[in-house]
Amino acid sequence: MILFIYTASKEAPFEGMFRAIGSYERIFFSNNNTEIERFNQHEGAHAKDLLPEGLTEPSDDTSCCIPPDDGRIFFIPLEMKDTFMNLLKSLFKKTNWAEDKTSKKPSKDDIGLVGSDDVSQFYDNIEVQTVLKPEEIVADPRVAELKTLLDQIAQDENEIDVIFVANPNADITGILMYESTPTPRAQNVDVNALEMQVKKLAEVFKIT
Repeated sequence: MILFIYTASKEAPFEGMFRAIGSYERIFFSNNNTEIERFNQHEGAHAKDLLPEGLTEPSDDTSCCIPPDDGRIFFIPLEMKDTFMNLLKSLFKKTNWAEDKTSKKPSKDDIGLVGSDDVSQFYDNIEVQTVLKPEEIVADPRVAELKTLLDQIAQDENEIDVIFVANPNADITGILMYESTPTPRAQNVDVNALEMQVKKLAEVFKIT
């Protein structure tokens, strides 16, 4: 997803709060004063159905993040920016936003505007003030280390065939967050090796 915050000297030449350009993945919000006031009064509720389904938070099964491959483009008047950002932050609590100084205003061809109708002429004259994108989610290396360790424990000869990690919630069964690769085979147990692995596992849990 990418947000282009714009200003314009003229009002958008279409009725309603927004106009889809080619598809509902490219949305132009109107800078008409009446529509801006209505949007802000309703805390951006009109935009909810235009947003993607978020990635699910494993711990409580709620939406937490905007998918990194989401390709939606929004053009938002500056006067709607704060309300729109508050809406995004309330719906996608773990998505952080950053200014993107490398992205420029797309060409009309890039967003599917054809010809020289009123909307195309309006687009020519808007000025992009800020471009915002979700920050990339950087995987915690400690999580990868923990998964590697759990896989190793399940593969070694210690009578452990598979390891499940769950995060308990109101449901007594909890939510499954990780499952090691199962090893269905007869094994001899190396008790000393198992003891060392369990100690290391306890240390890893202390820092994650």
